[in-house]
Amino acid sequence: QSVFVQIYDKYDANSTALFDIEVYRSKSVSASSLSQLFIDESSHAANDFDKIQQAIVSTASSLNTVNCSAVVDCFNRYHRRPCREVSGLCGPCYNSSFVGLPSDGNTYCHAINDININSEH
Repeated sequence: QSVFVQIYDKYDANSTALFDIEVYRSKSVSASSLSQLFIDESSHAANDFDKIQQAIVSTASSLNTVNCSAVVDCFNRYHRRPCREVSGLCGPCYNSSFVGLPSDGNTYCHAINDININSEH
């Protein structure tokens, strides 16, 4: 993947750059190691608000990581979308052709065409 950066100054002069990047999924982090990360980063900040804010943002982003490593083959197994929002769970039913419990989960979504509804008149 690539990242395109374009920076302007107050005189409207600009510079651009294109960087190739590799993104790696972070490993699960314990609460104590996150606390230590915040302490380490904020201790260098002293009275610098921008550095303190940067420490908060980098620590918070680690908390918001969804761990989908144990979830396998959501579509073929459950007819659900891939894990993205909730750790350890497949996404909602794949599309409107499938019905099941709403929201994320590891329960089966049934194809609407395969459901027989018996009604008594």
